[in-house]
Amino acid sequence: AMGAIEFGYHIAILNGPLELIASQLGFAGQQVLLGGVISSFLAGAAIGAFTGSGVADSFGRRKGLIISSFPLVAGAVLMALATSFPMIAAGRFITGLGVGLSSCMVPLYIAEIAPTALRGALGSVTQIGICSGILVAQVVNLLLAVEQWRGIMAFAGIS
Repeated sequence: AMGAIEFGYHIAILNGPLELIASQLGFAGQQVLLGGVISSFLAGAAIGAFTGSGVADSFGRRKGLIISSFPLVAGAVLMALATSFPMIAAGRFITGLGVGLSSCMVPLYIAEIAPTALRGALGSVTQIGICSGILVAQVVNLLLAVEQWRGIMAFAGIS
């Protein structure tokens, strides 16, 4: 379910610090680039989701989930170290790949390991995880000043 929490976290991670990030990285006021930072995550997620079933079938659910963690960590590190628009957009895209992969595999894995009697109830764990991740991102945004945006991005890599 951590993949679902990561999904939610990355949905909401930029709600607080986006304007400051844009200012520090030199693309403040450029709406197309602001949108690019946000949408690069979704583009990566779409590609990750499209390839997720192939990864799950080739490597198995458990190994597939481990594989999906690599782009999640790599993307978080890249975002935390970003010094330009391309770096932060690439970090968002890479985390999107991981989120897309895990969004396919988490429900499959839960359905396969859940007892038949609990399968329906446990199917909602993914959605609860996404909502929990959004909540965690908002709390982290509140606890850390927007000036500490690199810490907000790095936090995704340790979760």
